[in-house]
Amino acid sequence: MQQKRQIPYRLWTVRLWTTSIILVLISVFVLPTAAFADPDAPTHKIFLPVISGQAAEVTDAAPTCGLNEQEQRIEALLLTTPNQGRVRLVCNATLAAVARARAADMGRRAYFDHVNPDGQGPNYLVRSAGYQLPSEYSTEVNGNNIESIGAGAGDADGMWNAWMASNKHVTHILGKTSFFAEQIDYGIGFAQVPGSPYQYYWVFISSKPA
Repeated sequence: MQQKRQIPYRLWTVRLWTTSIILVLISVFVLPTAAFADPDAPTHKIFLPVISGQAAEVTDAAPTCGLNEQEQRIEALLLTTPNQGRVRLVCNATLAAVARARAADMGRRAYFDHVNPDGQGPNYLVRSAGYQLPSEYSTEVNGNNIESIGAGAGDADGMWNAWMASNKHVTHILGKTSFFAEQIDYGIGFAQVPGSPYQYYWVFISSKPA
């Protein structure tokens, strides 16, 4: 019997920042209750944003979750933006470790995708690391309900600006739907890999606690 497979909607955004090419990619996920699609497409069902109007309350599960300087800068922007749709955010050490490993792996193995060359997606990698995702999240080996990625930006502000220029990344990173607003656990990964296609790789992972 042919296995039913979710088909991600991929967005490639290419922008010129000085001499760097910044790429951003996000998948839009088909869930049991709704399809997350382009917010600008009126024929698709989407959830309205849940906006707090103030900076999110921060709970650090492990002090800074071991984030490096660039990751901490993304974290600061995530937590202080007035448009953050989540009222509470928790840095999760496991998600942070997976995010950084993902960033480094893309550079070392010269690919840019939510699915690694072994066919494994973020959901699988996070579960394998010991983090319990909600049961409604995809169990496909290449499933992704949790990750945004970027490449080519040499600093956190450049990557943040590229993400914020993409409606789909804003929807995920700032929790602009009820689905993403429930994803209060997060991890951030950055890796610089000299000699790789884009040299700088960025990963943001968020999840609803199971």
